[in-house]
Amino acid sequence: MVFATSEGDVRRNRLSDFTNVKRNGKIAMKLPEGVSLVNVSICDEQDDVMMVTALGRAIRFSTTDVRVFSGRDSTGVRGIRLASGDRVVSMSVIRHFEADPAERAAYLKQRRLMAGVTEEAEADEEEDAVEAGQLSPTRYAEMSAAEDLILTITARGLGKISSSHDYPVRGRGGQGVTAFEKSMRGGQLVASFPVEMSDQVMLATSGGQSIRVPVEQISFRSRSAGGVRVFDTGASEEVVSVARIADAGDTAEGGRGCGAGRDRRRRGLIHGREPAYRGSRHGRLRGRMAGRRNGRARRAARDAAEGGHLRPPHRPVRRDGLLELVPLGR
Repeated sequence: MVFATSEGDVRRNRLSDFTNVKRNGKIAMKLPEGVSLVNVSICDEQDDVMMVTALGRAIRFSTTDVRVFSGRDSTGVRGIRLASGDRVVSMSVIRHFEADPAERAAYLKQRRLMAGVTEEAEADEEEDAVEAGQLSPTRYAEMSAAEDLILTITARGLGKISSSHDYPVRGRGGQGVTAFEKSMRGGQLVASFPVEMSDQVMLATSGGQSIRVPVEQISFRSRSAGGVRVFDTGASEEVVSVARIADAGDTAEGGRGCGAGRDRRRRGLIHGREPAYRGSRHGRLRGRMAGRRNGRARRAARDAAEGGHLRPPHRPVRRDGLLELVPLGR
């Protein structure tokens, strides 16, 4: 698991370091004054860590660049070098993928065309200009399958979706690359994390307002571009929290989700059973009486199987979903 602090430090620990947690908890990290824990995520050696700052910088590096710590006191090693007044606002674990700059440029060019984005991406001073090469359909499919969609939200409610291939893999400890337009007209960044197109996001402001937005309604943009209006915030309020609401899949049609199970139980349709009652007093009474009759019939059948005597001889018969004792011969 990987930890990240607001000062740009990262630390990696084994999950086994946090077993046998007592009721009053266990110290995970001793933070200096004024430093906060930004995020903790499960990771493995095939993942990358991406850190994003409030002033629009982002860095991506392999999890293996951070050694596994045996203790729990240290804040770790430097993940990103922060400018004066900057702080880390998000840390995410994304899938690692090896691609050279020409392949990334070719993929992003095709990806922007498919998303309907016509403007070219603004060149970064940190990256050399790379001519987009030819990308075979097979290679494009591989990069598309390994792609993470990164949602970025600002304090004034602007947002965008960008490709994880737009964030080059670098060594940890650098200043990173541009993650938003340099003018920062949408204010400082509040959150940046991977999403799926089928997800929704919930935004909340300092004034207590909230909004729920489908991810598919947020425009796809390049890493260095600005965003579109996601939340029309008031003049004196800012977005302070962003949460991902993952797609429930096929739960609405009786799939794997807990909500669907609760809904089907409420309707009495689990395993094809119809509801025993609809909530009325008469229905509840009928349900209790049916349960008692079934209980008596089961006990009688058990006694008969164990050599007991039923006078006169009876046998249990199920009628209309209920067990009844019927004299033998009928």
